[in-house]
Amino acid sequence: MNDRKLGKTMASDGGVESLPNDASNPSAITRSSQCRWRAILTRARSNPRNSSRISASLDLERSAHPLRRQSTHLTKHHVTKMRSAAEFAHDIKHPLNLSIDINWTRTWVGNDPDGQILGRLMELTRKWLKPRYCKIFAQIAVRENPNGCANTHILVHCPPSILRDFKRQVLNVLDEACHGLNDRAVKFKRIGNGNSTLRATLGKLDYICKGTDPEVAKALGIRPTPQGQIYGKLYSISQDIQQKARRRYAEASRQLGTP
Repeated sequence: MNDRKLGKTMASDGGVESLPNDASNPSAITRSSQCRWRAILTRARSNPRNSSRISASLDLERSAHPLRRQSTHLTKHHVTKMRSAAEFAHDIKHPLNLSIDINWTRTWVGNDPDGQILGRLMELTRKWLKPRYCKIFAQIAVRENPNGCANTHILVHCPPSILRDFKRQVLNVLDEACHGLNDRAVKFKRIGNGNSTLRATLGKLDYICKGTDPEVAKALGIRPTPQGQIYGKLYSISQDIQQKARRRYAEASRQLGTP
């Protein structure tokens, strides 16, 4: 039974009314509706019968999509790659100027155990931003699971002029993929309070890399905090700012004779 059918089954049993699935309507996600679904989620999770069904649904999802390797710490190589990507994005005038924090426990599914929802969000975000609003899709994401509370931190470039529409797009995608989320499931914050300097971006990046191995963190100047066990990739970097893209950009610059 998938999560969408799970919701319908629970509705028919009187456990909770079905969740909305109108991600195409920008007005569907309002503060009043978010508060309403927060109450629904709270009632659903407080019902032992629903809790068992949610667990069973997640178990079926795991069996259908075997979890990949397990990791507990970011390595020096991981952090160095993310720093280089962030610096490159800043150099090409696509700074990582917006942070998005996702608390999966405040969504209907409760977790993103092997990063499938995050992968879908990154793909749909890329298609929405590029090429209409950005020539380069610049994004870095780090997954965490401290004390079993799964969350994800994202740094992304978003032109300030479309910030409101972009937030709505992200919420719509997550609301559909998670079959519902409450008003505290996703937080948006402009890096540097709108002044996205490289220093501000790297400072935020160091914070979301706090799950680094303690010895490595000390060498990199990061304050480490255990972030639990993650299945699959601990972090993701969009292709447009990965090492291969940086090499192509450098080669094209040399051919044009630009510094």
